[in-house]
This record gives sequence, C-alpha cells and structure tokens, in this order.
Amino acid sequence: MARSRKSGAGAGTFSVSYREVPRHMRRDDGPSEAAIQQRVVRLLRTQGPSDIVFLAVPNEIKRDDWGQFEAMGGLRGAPDLLLIRSGRIYGLELKRASGKSSAAQREVHRHLERAGAFVATAFGLDAAVGYLQAWGLLNRDLAATALAWPSQIGRV
Repeated sequence: MARSRKSGAGAGTFSVSYREVPRHMRRDDGPSEAAIQQRVVRLLRTQGPSDIVFLAVPNEIKRDDWGQFEAMGGLRGAPDLLLIRSGRIYGLELKRASGKSSAAQREVHRHLERAGAFVATAFGLDAAVGYLQAWGLLNRDLAATALAWPSQIGRV
C-alpha cells in the first residue's frame, strides 16, 4: 500500500487511497443494486397481487453494446423495474443507500411521468418496499422477516 505523509495538524498520520484498501476493510454501503433488485423481485413474486405484471429493464449493458441495444428500442436511463397493474404503469429505479441517479435517469423519469407513469428512485430495500406498498403493489402487512436479508435470518 502506498502511503503519503500528511503535513500540518495531522502530521504523523498516513492517508491511504480508497482503491488501495482491501474490499473487506472498506466502508459498507449495504447490498448491491443487483441484490436489492433480486430481493424486490422475490417480494413481488411472493407478496405482490396476482394481477401485477412486472419486468426488469436490462440497463447493465456494456458500453460497446449500447448502440445495438438502443437500435432495438433500449432506453438509456430507464427504471430498473417496470410494473403494470390495473392499467397503470410504474417505474422503480433501485439504488444502494449511497447511490446516485444519472442525468439520463432523471430525464427519462421526467418523460415517463409526463406520459402518465408513476416513477420513483428507491435508495435501499426499505425505500423500494415503501414505494411498492404506497402504490398498492405489495401486501401491506408484510412480516418483518420478509424484509430481512438472508444473512440476517437464514434463507428466506
């Protein structure tokens, strides 16, 4: 690890680049977006109403493949999940607790809202569940264990 000596009040201390810190010692930002999305999909399948239709938007495309993806109708910035129930369309963007929306996401979300869709960006699983419940897309009386991560209670 490369270390650099600080001068001034912090003299005698060392700073280390974030990339140089081993993964297991870095600040925990919680589950990845993929893990949150998998958990939300599991909740929709087990706790969602029977008349809901939902699908994932494959936004995790390699840069080299975006041209073909967009030519086939792909939309950069589209929400991670599109949900349809009772003639209403919902878009749910999922982020880690420390995540950040891109300019493309904000623009597409505004376009979807102008077209009549309900769109939200959820920072973490609890926020995602809150939006889904507010939209009537999950049963309101979810057991606490339904929200727990498998590592917290064993396999759910």
